[in-house]
Amino acid sequence: MKIKKRENFRPFGPVVLKNKASQFFNIPGTISSPFMLMTFYTHEQKKSEIPAVIHVDGSARIQTITKNEVPELYKLLQYFYKKTGIPMLLNTSFNRAGEPIVNSPEDALDCFLKCDMDGLVIEDYLIYPKR
Repeated sequence: MKIKKRENFRPFGPVVLKNKASQFFNIPGTISSPFMLMTFYTHEQKKSEIPAVIHVDGSARIQTITKNEVPELYKLLQYFYKKTGIPMLLNTSFNRAGEPIVNSPEDALDCFLKCDMDGLVIEDYLIYPKR
């Protein structure tokens, strides 16, 4: 709500480690979804663990990721998984409602300064808002 101003029934999608995705979602075979183009239903017993990424009908538009696709993001997901037991993070395009998608570090800083974000990561830098 702080950034995207989305309706509460339209959740963000998760980016999830491909080798762990079937533990949370009903994915037939070895299907990959590297571009958030496919929707899968969430296993009933897992819904309470990941409510922010589940649509009202129990589905989620997931992005699966492997180490070879985006090594830095994979490493972050692995770290988060080891800490929490959840192999995914919230995922969305980086833009405010009605604005184009962020396409440069300058765009990212501009969006960050106009939003109520907790922090911004650009390459090896972590930026916190002055409050």
